[in-house]
Amino acid sequence: MGDFNLPYINWDSLYCPDELIHKIVFDFAINHGFAQLVNFSTREQNVLDLVLTDDDCLITDVKPCSPLGHSDHSSVELTLTMSSIEKWQTHYY
Repeated sequence: MGDFNLPYINWDSLYCPDELIHKIVFDFAINHGFAQLVNFSTREQNVLDLVLTDDDCLITDVKPCSPLGHSDHSSVELTLTMSSIEKWQTHYY
């Protein structure tokens, strides 16, 4: 997740222009099975701040929040859902 500043990628329609940096990030995400979960503008009309995941069950809620400090980007709040797996160990004395 982070501020990728790639305004020309349309994650809803999976469209990316043939522009070097946009294409590199887009192709990486698609070719490695990542889904982009931010579906709202984070700066003006652009989705610049992204949450990429290869397991969309881990993140159950993504929503916009007020900017932090003097930022001109909306903050992105997400809920990360994880289960705790207890490891049982056998001890021999």
